[in-house]
Amino acid sequence: MYIYMTAHKIVQTHLHPKKEHHLTPLLHGKVMVITGAAGQIGRGMLTYLAQQGASLVLCDIVEPTHEAIAAFLKTNSQNAIYEITDITVPSAVSALVDKTVNTFGKLDIWVNNAQSRQTYFGKRVTELEPEEWDEVLNVDLKAPYLSAKYAIPKMIANGGGVIINIASVHALVAYPATPAYDAAKAGLIALTRQIAADFGSSGIRANAVIPGLTLERQTDGTLPDWSNPELLKAYAQRNSIPRIGSPQDVAKAVAYLASDQAEFITGTSLLVDGGMLARSPEWSIQ
Repeated sequence: MYIYMTAHKIVQTHLHPKKEHHLTPLLHGKVMVITGAAGQIGRGMLTYLAQQGASLVLCDIVEPTHEAIAAFLKTNSQNAIYEITDITVPSAVSALVDKTVNTFGKLDIWVNNAQSRQTYFGKRVTELEPEEWDEVLNVDLKAPYLSAKYAIPKMIANGGGVIINIASVHALVAYPATPAYDAAKAGLIALTRQIAADFGSSGIRANAVIPGLTLERQTDGTLPDWSNPELLKAYAQRNSIPRIGSPQDVAKAVAYLASDQAEFITGTSLLVDGGMLARSPEWSIQ
């Protein structure tokens, strides 16, 4: 029983439990492109995003040889395709957009998840070669620009759409000797804001997801064999939530921001770092 007071009397009512009802998946009926789908974050997001109802166009520059990709495509053959694409080439990105629309009839969501195969960590600007800078920026910043250029008109023609850019905590704080990657990810956040500002009135939303250290789990839930347990423990302890992030953590953020539940959210960046950047450096010396 619930008791509440009006201006003139006390009223008693009986509350009946709400009937359980089936919740519609967040991305029901949506068509989503994911670049960098063969990478660990990309392939780690697939199952969750498919469970949320999305039809998926998976894109990478390499063959889908990883067993997780092959298994996913076999299980989801009716609502997922894989396209080998060099997303730094304008004509290739345009063709991917057309392939998506021709296959599924529309394009609702584009997730820029790809990153350069080489990050050139450990090289300061004085040691980084111009072609190495270009290699990172081409994949991590030029490619998202190209995807927006060719995807947005199709989205507008369909009534609107969403662009999700996967950035990094490197965009917000400097790490030792990572100038190209840090600059590219910071630029990606700025590009996200610009797209949101320029195309919001046309029904386009753009948001960024900012992961911290994120590692794919093995089938038994453990971290990869190659990982250094002591190093990972130290990384985990830097986070307010003391564990290493997973691709599923990123997928949940992507699904929410891409869904209609976030229809009034655009131009923002969502940290998925376990609270790492919420802490001051003093936490590490306690």
